Amino acid sequence: MSKSIDLPDCYNYKPPVTITPCAPTPNHSLYLSNLDDLMYVRLYMHYVYIFKKSVEVDTLKSSLSRVLVDYYPVAGRLRTSSEDENKLVVDCNGEGVLFAEASMDITAEELLLPCMTQHKSFKKLKCKGNTKFFLDTPLLLIQVTKLSCGGMILYISLNHVLWDGTGKSQFLNDWAYLTKNSNSNLTIKPYHNREILKTREPPQIKFPHPVYIKEPEDTNPERNFLMWLLTQTNVHTSITFGANEILRLRKQCTTSLFKYVTDFEVIVAHTWRSITKSLNMSPTHIVNICFTANIRKKLKLPKGFYGNAFVLVSAESTVKDLGFKIWILEKGSLFMWTFLM
Repeated sequence: MSKSIDLPDCYNYKPPVTITPCAPTPNHSLYLSNLDDLMYVRLYMHYVYIFKKSVEVDTLKSSLSRVLVDYYPVAGRLRTSSEDENKLVVDCNGEGVLFAEASMDITAEELLLPCMTQHKSFKKLKCKGNTKFFLDTPLLLIQVTKLSCGGMILYISLNHVLWDGTGKSQFLNDWAYLTKNSNSNLTIKPYHNREILKTREPPQIKFPHPVYIKEPEDTNPERNFLMWLLTQTNVHTSITFGANEILRLRKQCTTSLFKYVTDFEVIVAHTWRSITKSLNMSPTHIVNICFTANIRKKLKLPKGFYGNAFVLVSAESTVKDLGFKIWILEKGSLFMWTFLM
């Protein structure tokens, strides 16, 4: 496994262009649910896709223009709600998304070599807009970088306010479908209405939500984990869990749970236990883990819904119990995993 490599300079031989929907689209203000409008999703998600073969840039632009007709809010801009200055809405005005082209003297094979640490220079592949303010920035920015081997890199920046990871995948799959099938239409249309997740008035909170409770800050560095962590030297690394590694972790589960746990749960459980073990905490110290859970099936959301539909869930254990039991919150229920030591 190699160390991280620095990417060569990226040559942008054309200025970025704006891609707009290829047909007229509705012009209105789109309500955003509270899941869309959380403070910690007011950011951009970044994804890098490496292909060993290229697609013509004009083909990508054309299909992007087509998919923006169906996903017309993506071509809009965020605005502050006229009813509440702390809430955002999408102004569906068809302004478009940003698309850039570039080239780089490197091959797909070189980029795909396993490495111990993250590529620190992937920001060179990012499409750079000319806006300084969050609300004025396009909700989607794309850069296609051609490689010396004939492949390409697709660097995509998406505003998290508009969609979650599942919604992003739906959009990209639909874009890919129209790229490959230029004379076809989408079989499942995107579902835009976020009011189906509108909060109840008054709120009906029937059980505690510890993830959203802010605990009083403990200024003692011996008890405040985050304060202690800032004093440590942390090293970024990349660990690959292949099929064989996951199978070995599964075999640590009791027989009754072996076929029910998911790969994600197995990796989370192993990571949680390993990190806790490395910190040499007191056996009575309480440790938590927090991750996101998709609620689409739980709420039976319509097909094509691409908005944010995840919540934070958590599990808690003492260090001593974590050596034997892994607690995971899944689908609204609490499961106990018993691991063989």
